[in-house]
Amino acid sequence: MLGAWPMAHSGVYRILPGLLAVLLASLLVSCAASQDPEADVPPLGEFKLGFAVVFADNATRVPASREADIDDVEATLKSSLTKHFGKFKGRKFYHIAVTVSAYNLSAPGIPLIASPASTLGIEVIIWDDATQKILNEPPKTLIVREPVSAASVIGSGLMQTGDQQLQSLGRQVALDIETWLRSDESPISGL
Repeated sequence: MLGAWPMAHSGVYRILPGLLAVLLASLLVSCAASQDPEADVPPLGEFKLGFAVVFADNATRVPASREADIDDVEATLKSSLTKHFGKFKGRKFYHIAVTVSAYNLSAPGIPLIASPASTLGIEVIIWDDATQKILNEPPKTLIVREPVSAASVIGSGLMQTGDQQLQSLGRQVALDIETWLRSDESPISGL
């Protein structure tokens, strides 16, 4: 009878290494995510934020997405942009305009299998206050995914409310725009 015991539980033993790997990955991701992305950010050249404006009136909700209040989307993104770019103390004012074209706030799904990440499709325009001109035509298109965290690995729709997902996406929008502004594709010269 003792010889049959391991066979009866062999399915548990087969999934145990995978389960342990997922738990370890979640722990490592949550430790990495706890670092402050705003700490010790180098200057962005002469950049100083004038205004941040967000338009989401025509945003399309992706099928299976949670419903989002458009006013909340606009206010959350504007707040994130203002907070993030307000720390840069250059001498030239630039304005950032973001148009949200589509959004997906993950709904609860099957953890690790069918739980898509929350995503925003946006277009960004940078306006130079001194010259009163748009610096990038056509607008820069970005697909912004929620950052990897313990909640998003398991399934952000299960672990977070729609407002929490939107806050996370707002912070990521600001970081992705900054990354673009620091890249070779930046419309702002001298960065």
